[in-house]
Amino acid sequence: MEENESKNEGDVTLPKACMDRLFQTALPKATKLSKEAREFFKDLGIKFIQIITVAAHKICENESKKTIVPDHIFKALEELGFIEYVDECKKTLTDYLELSKRRPSKKNTFEESGLTMEELLEKQKKLFEEAKKEMDKTLEDESLSEE
Repeated sequence: MEENESKNEGDVTLPKACMDRLFQTALPKATKLSKEAREFFKDLGIKFIQIITVAAHKICENESKKTIVPDHIFKALEELGFIEYVDECKKTLTDYLELSKRRPSKKNTFEESGLTMEELLEKQKKLFEEAKKEMDKTLEDESLSEE
């Protein structure tokens, strides 16, 4: 990839930690990759994602939809000859959705507290007052110790 081309793509990149983990799991332990090789593989990953995204976007447009959904990605993978990835992608999506369901939502935390919005605001106000008193006390103690 040319220098100008990568600058034009701007913020498009893959997380370094994610790429490092990929290299560690995919390559034998004794394998060392040069910085250039790491960049090359990162660029390949970016290109792969862009190709899949463009294909999914075309599928989305052909269906007169405005938002790319997972099924568009699965169809794009199939059309581009990456059928072997579809099942793993579907499994990963299912796992992610299951995990998301189990994660408590912040909205539910407030609803399940049993307090009204006014009570929550009053509680917050008291917490701020206590924090201010604690800060004032700390500042007072510090000024006394300096004397």
